[in-house]
Amino acid sequence: MRPAISNTPFVKFGFNRNPIGSEPPDIEVAGGALSLRDLLTDIFISNFDGIFWQTMCGPTEQPGKMMGLYLNLYQIEPKTNAPRPSRAIEASHTKVEKPHTLSRKSLITPKQDAADPVLFHVDVTGERPLADALEGFMRLHQVLVTYEDPLYEFAGDLDDQTMMRKDLAKYPPGQAPRVLQPKRMQFQAQYLLDTGKKAPGDITAALEQLIEQYNNGPRIAEFKLSEGPGIWHVVPTRVRDNSGSWKAATSILNNVVHLTGGETNYMEFTSSSLQEACRDIGIRLWEFTALPPQIVTLPEGDFTLREMLARLITSNFVNVTWFMLCDPTPYPRGGIAFNYFRLPSEPLDLFVPHLLQLNGSNWKAEVTDCPVPVVVAFLSEGLKDIHVFAATLDELNLELVGRVKIAMVDMVEQYDVASEFGVRTMPTLLLFKGGVVQQELLGIVSKAELMSWIESALK
Repeated sequence: MRPAISNTPFVKFGFNRNPIGSEPPDIEVAGGALSLRDLLTDIFISNFDGIFWQTMCGPTEQPGKMMGLYLNLYQIEPKTNAPRPSRAIEASHTKVEKPHTLSRKSLITPKQDAADPVLFHVDVTGERPLADALEGFMRLHQVLVTYEDPLYEFAGDLDDQTMMRKDLAKYPPGQAPRVLQPKRMQFQAQYLLDTGKKAPGDITAALEQLIEQYNNGPRIAEFKLSEGPGIWHVVPTRVRDNSGSWKAATSILNNVVHLTGGETNYMEFTSSSLQEACRDIGIRLWEFTALPPQIVTLPEGDFTLREMLARLITSNFVNVTWFMLCDPTPYPRGGIAFNYFRLPSEPLDLFVPHLLQLNGSNWKAEVTDCPVPVVVAFLSEGLKDIHVFAATLDELNLELVGRVKIAMVDMVEQYDVASEFGVRTMPTLLLFKGGVVQQELLGIVSKAELMSWIESALK
């Protein structure tokens, strides 16, 4: 057999990923009895270009930590500057992060005019001044706005930050990976909004004023506003091509998907849909912000990705929106970052003052070694009606003292704990006895139904 590993540079594809595309290719397998190692070697070197693997063991004795074997696929990186085939630009490099919460410390705030309370002034300087202005608008007025960057083409709209790299010394002169970003610019604007009324039409008018002023000033793209149920979308309409001339902008969220209905895991479904849309145009989804796991019901019919995302988010989450940003740096660093944002709301822990917060470090003492049954509620902010449900759990915890202990796991902060028990939707309640799961309850139910479920589990 030919060797499967060389000493050329390589790039990691990630855990359990298909480095070829969305559909597994047909493969040929050698006949005869083979060890698993020989079988995998034969498959990879006979059917793929420069693919090899490493297995790593994840031993752990910490509660809430995953353990097992990981099979990581790697792609040998060719030493060439030739254009890469589209199949090599893979979304499996995706970095998943927690949703960002908008805060006053990190955002500009439109200033209200003291002489005219319905007049607001915006002054922001940055690489994406319209996006920064929209984030401030969103938090200040508590409305949901999505933003999509254009796919930059014109080099004159971009700054090369390669020479700013901290690790520049380790590269030969002129060979450091390029780092590109949109040029910084100042955006000054004003809009009218009567915060006492703040009707949807008033929000639309205020956003249109912002966008019109941006489009009429120094800019690297032009945008338009579209409106959906409870959410506004700021979408690029024109961007400059390689020659500097204006042309119509395209967005992967314009892609139409056919939905057949049924239930699915929101994060897995959305991630795969975005990855496929990126592959179609030869870019990658390099960052994807995670929301708490949630099983959602898909509608039936044909929808754009934008419409599908808006419908699923507004139907299942509270105060959640997204910004899709373009990193114009050449492959392999560049791509699309899809970041969810959550507007600040009342913290969930205000509604559960008597519930113990579980994590990996206190799990054994509070659940495994607990002398009474423990109901663990996997919760997080962002789901509709979750605060009322959490308050109900808090009441029951006081009523059942001595018989049952009710505790909670924050599914965003303690994602490893939720993953260990296969929790894929929120809320999920698991009843433990001696550290072993006895019963499971999914979804939001009434206090009477909760009590009935607990009593049945105790019997």
